[in-house]
Amino acid sequence: MFQYVWVYNHSSQPLSYEVDTAPLHALNKASFNCDVMVCRNPTGTVMPWSATPLFFKCKPIQFQKYQVTVPVQLGEKTGSLQLMCEGTVNFDTHLLHARQNMPQIRRFTHPLKPVVASVDHIVLKPLLTHTCTKYIFFLENQADVDVYGYLWNK
Repeated sequence: MFQYVWVYNHSSQPLSYEVDTAPLHALNKASFNCDVMVCRNPTGTVMPWSATPLFFKCKPIQFQKYQVTVPVQLGEKTGSLQLMCEGTVNFDTHLLHARQNMPQIRRFTHPLKPVVASVDHIVLKPLLTHTCTKYIFFLENQADVDVYGYLWNK
């Protein structure tokens, strides 16, 4: 499971960031050297007047709560994030309900049109977009040798 935290840059200058991954490594070492928590993008730059997500992979190996405080360097300032994940057997029923509303088969396939919109889907919860709209769609090329492009007009 991935969790993400948005880093916002409300200035006119690029903002560099660095996540200190030492506490994550210590947690993983104490968890039988398994990658229970991993930061997927520990360093980077946030462009002016924009945001970027910090992605944390959480893969509990036991039915327990894992917590760690991670220092984050944002430009000249240092802050911290407290991360928590928990191994559980609870089944999230909203995913089952969402799946019932999704198409299970492609209804509009045609042999002369080898590129189709895929019925595969992902559930993003929560998806905080902060005054912008994001579109995610999947295209599937069923042709053996042809390469197709697309243009998204909003």
